[in-house]
Amino acid sequence: MKGLKGNPKVNEVAIETHGLTLNKANINKLVDAGLDRLNVSIDSLDINKAKSLTGHKGYDINKILEVLIYAKLQGIDVLLTPVWLPGINDEDIVEIVKTAKDYNFKIGIQKFIKHKYGRGNDIKEVGWKEFYNYLDDLEKITMVRLKLSPMDFEIFPDIRLGPVFDIGERVIGEVISEGWMRNEMIVKAKNRVITLVDANDLDVGMEVKVRIIRNKDEIYLARLDWQ
Repeated sequence: MKGLKGNPKVNEVAIETHGLTLNKANINKLVDAGLDRLNVSIDSLDINKAKSLTGHKGYDINKILEVLIYAKLQGIDVLLTPVWLPGINDEDIVEIVKTAKDYNFKIGIQKFIKHKYGRGNDIKEVGWKEFYNYLDDLEKITMVRLKLSPMDFEIFPDIRLGPVFDIGERVIGEVISEGWMRNEMIVKAKNRVITLVDANDLDVGMEVKVRIIRNKDEIYLARLDWQ
């Protein structure tokens, strides 16, 4: 994180999380590392409904809010990023916006979009026009600006850095963590991270040889290369 902050083109560094693993000790470490903002996806303030929507029985929204208040006091901006689930958490979103206003948190509501790896594919997905109409109505109810743009986060177009790896290239890297999906690991090489798919029984710290299989916007996928 400190390396990112050292880049003159990086105005701020943020982490996206549901907040489940946050505690005051972690917040202190993030402050020391230079984190600017926590983006926290909270879809309900009702403790039982929040557990259901996250799919985790240990999800305690009250404890998470307590930690977010602490983070704000330590100088970390907090952005609540609830996903609007039409017909499911409409009233919850109103309460989340009011809570953000009460604690001086920022708020950015997300549109629910179905994808093959996601949960809740039985939930209605609305179009963008309906979504922005919903935000318009919610702004009138809460008196909070909810339609955000890249400029709100100091995001501006810039030149691409250019690919570091070519498709098919063999790379030697170090396993640094588990990935997002099952049987995925994260590998570090040439000051970049690579998502290693179909990876089993690999320990953090191992040196591995991988072959790059995909590059989209410098987000790299690879498989182990046994040759």
